[in-house]
Amino acid sequence: VAPAIGPTVGGAVSSILPWRAIFVIVIPVVLLISLPVGLKCVEQHRPTEDVHLNPLQFVSIVLALCGLVMFLNQAGVAISAAVSGGSAVASLVIGLGSLLFFGWSSRRSFSPLIRLGWLRDPMVLLHLIAYMLLPIVGIGFGYVITNLAQLSLGTNAFLAGALVLPGALIGAFFAPIGGTLYDRFGPVRPILGAFSLAICGPILLLVFSMRLTAGSLAGFYFIFGLGYSLGCSNIMTNALHNIAPQFTPDGNAVFNTCLQFGGAAGTALFSTVLSVAQAGAGREGSASFRHATAVGGSWTFAIMIMIVAVAICCLASAFRIAAKRE
Repeated sequence: VAPAIGPTVGGAVSSILPWRAIFVIVIPVVLLISLPVGLKCVEQHRPTEDVHLNPLQFVSIVLALCGLVMFLNQAGVAISAAVSGGSAVASLVIGLGSLLFFGWSSRRSFSPLIRLGWLRDPMVLLHLIAYMLLPIVGIGFGYVITNLAQLSLGTNAFLAGALVLPGALIGAFFAPIGGTLYDRFGPVRPILGAFSLAICGPILLLVFSMRLTAGSLAGFYFIFGLGYSLGCSNIMTNALHNIAPQFTPDGNAVFNTCLQFGGAAGTALFSTVLSVAQAGAGREGSASFRHATAVGGSWTFAIMIMIVAVAICCLASAFRIAAKRE
């Protein structure tokens, strides 16, 4: 729930303080709360192993993730400003090249940074693809809603951030319920049912995209947040349940990395779409700019629907593979 309520906290802070204060406030939170609690509560229960950190693989995966996110960001800048996209192409080449090198190096390494052999299982790979796609929408929603509220509907920063709060809080309450449903009914119905509900949110937002109000924006996001919270964590649970226990740490690392990457990519992608829609629409606050932002919102909702639909198809295919094996 933390990434989801970020826009609410950010909106509250930026409404009374300069926006840089958001970053300054984090420092005492980390030093006075997170670090002391972590030092006291995080314990080592299993014996450690004598392993080697491969610096080349570490650098390559950092370059890969940063390059791919920078590609999305720079592509949006180039398109909206109608300039050459040389930096976007360079970022894409660096990102993909580094990712391919990381995979090649991991296969040849005696002690790889992350073992990837378990991804040869198509069922697990399909789960991973879905788990990376869905945060593009889940975390990207925070950016889209706050920007639409301010730039299209004309709300202030605090109210724009508060619109995300109901859909975010529902995740805190319903994620454990999703786990209970998984335990009781297995993975298929709880996961597919949850995302069949979740996709209704962006569908409704697309239908009413040119007639949205602050209330309908928050309400339709609430529908998505309910379905997303019920099903998302179960994807990772079910995938890790189907790999060998010795690869669980590697699976955890890959799934959590994909979660963070998906969220970053979603923000970059949707900011690009909105920037393209707003290009040449006049100054911020004008009627033409607000209309252009609403049009950009409808584009983002259409993309969200496609992303969630692809994720549902991946999960359905994974469950069919599992059924054949059984």
